[in-house]
Amino acid sequence: MFFVVLATGVGLRTYQHFFIGRPLWEDEAHLALNFIESGHLEMFMPLKNFQSAPILFLLGVETFSALFGFSEIVLRLFPFIVAILCYPLFYYFVRDMTGSRLTALTAFILLTCNLYVIQYTSELKPYIVELSAYILLGFLLFSKSNYVSARRDKLLIVSGCTVLFAANTSFVFLAIIALYRWYKRRQINKEQLPDKYAAQKKADIKLYKAWGIAFAAMVILNIIINPYADNMRHEWQRYFIPFNIFSSDFVQFMHAQSQDIFFNTVFLFPAKGVLSYLVPVLVVAGLIYMLRAKKYGWLIISVLPVLAHLFLSWVQLYPLFQRFVLYLAPAVIIWLSVSVTAIAEAVAGFTHKMIGWGIVLVFLFVALQPSAVQYPQAFRDIRPCLDQINKQPSDLKLYTGTPKTLYEYYYKTGYANNATREEVLWKSSVAEYFDTMKKREGSYMLLHSRYNYDGLKDIVDTLDSMGLVSDKFEYSDYRLYTIKPAE
Repeated sequence: MFFVVLATGVGLRTYQHFFIGRPLWEDEAHLALNFIESGHLEMFMPLKNFQSAPILFLLGVETFSALFGFSEIVLRLFPFIVAILCYPLFYYFVRDMTGSRLTALTAFILLTCNLYVIQYTSELKPYIVELSAYILLGFLLFSKSNYVSARRDKLLIVSGCTVLFAANTSFVFLAIIALYRWYKRRQINKEQLPDKYAAQKKADIKLYKAWGIAFAAMVILNIIINPYADNMRHEWQRYFIPFNIFSSDFVQFMHAQSQDIFFNTVFLFPAKGVLSYLVPVLVVAGLIYMLRAKKYGWLIISVLPVLAHLFLSWVQLYPLFQRFVLYLAPAVIIWLSVSVTAIAEAVAGFTHKMIGWGIVLVFLFVALQPSAVQYPQAFRDIRPCLDQINKQPSDLKLYTGTPKTLYEYYYKTGYANNATREEVLWKSSVAEYFDTMKKREGSYMLLHSRYNYDGLKDIVDTLDSMGLVSDKFEYSDYRLYTIKPAE
């Protein structure tokens, strides 16, 4: 079953990456232009377009781009390879931690078929690398293989120091592992086994020192290459947990974000009728089971990372938002898998094991149906609008709103050919826009996104109501309008 699921997961991810021809979208284009315009040394400088990413992620993508050129497939190749290499380790991580093949297989299937995870396996963003770091470190922490067991501390030191420079959130799980190691050391009877306790303490201190030095270096480097941190906190202010946990704002925020993360984006659990209660029931059941069974180590690994992220959001350090919590998907999946298999085994105990397996299968079918229906994930596609632009006279002026860097990427890679593009300040008011454009003579094109954060949406609606839109083309999330001059 493991190899069947593994082959399925690799196949789904490979098809998504190589064969659906998914174009870049705005956030990817912001970052992609840095690789086109810069080299390896520039990766250690502040990036253009208000972007930042871990240095090893940047160097990895830049290396593949230098070797194979610029395309959607190549730009996403580094995170794809990292994800494919680490993904199978998740089964062994869960199996060796829980001692249950059923729990491990359940968790592995959930991760395998999760559409959001598959999508970000092929994305020019470091979020799947963060998820992969969690899996790798968890595997090294619990693996019972002879090779890992004999070198566990060295592997954890090297891997931990490495992922600090490859995944922004790796420090969260490293802190969790440090706490877990302390907890396991406390389980050793210091009086009866003083040598074992002393040896473990020495190994732990060595581990903490190495990670601490690497963390300090990472923080210093991040300050140098990411001067946008304060501005980014301002941009994501609406995704920080309200400080007053007894306020209605807190309740509304947590409800909205949990609904979005569990049902609309990251986990895509069904949200209709009684099925919408499946997740909260399993969350509570899993928590109760781990507490009653005194599986405190499991709580540290699966529950504490979630609580740590909530705390970071509450103190205004890291947003509670869709892709920013992708690295927590393995933790939540373990949590839910422990819960559903505990229920299944309890039922099988007084009925039959086939009924227990049936409960797990029904859960997997229900949980994964939304992902199956929506696969593959093509997301946004600006290229039909670019095709329309390419058909127009080359001197017909083009103005862009939010897709400005996206157009620039496709222009620099040869897909788009209109060289007259200028940016319209997408936060301009209608009055400011008309004041800027009143001296324009002749028709021109406007390319914008349909989303409300693209300020051109209100402007185009006004132009349309004034009868100044002579032609329009709409595809996916993008709109292309030809505007005639006002009389």
